[in-house]
Amino acid sequence: MRYSMEQRSRILDQFHQSGQSIKAFCADKELKESTLSYWLRNQCRSTSSKFREIVMPSAAPHPHIIIEYPGGIKIHIPAALSEVGMLLALVR
Repeated sequence: MRYSMEQRSRILDQFHQSGQSIKAFCADKELKESTLSYWLRNQCRSTSSKFREIVMPSAAPHPHIIIEYPGGIKIHIPAALSEVGMLLALVR
């Protein structure tokens, strides 16, 4: 199946927001893992900024920061760490 650029963009946004692995996301969406991986690689090359927005839910029971790299690698940082305030200041 061929996907338009709009469809690809929407699927990539859904993937980034899902928190799922490539394998799990593709199983849910009936999408080939190789297709999503290809789109992710190309997205990394075409993105002018390598940074993504950090969204901090205000009412989270255990707030943390998630840094997500293109390709699906995520780093979770507990908000209880004293360095989080400095990290947030740098990001803002």
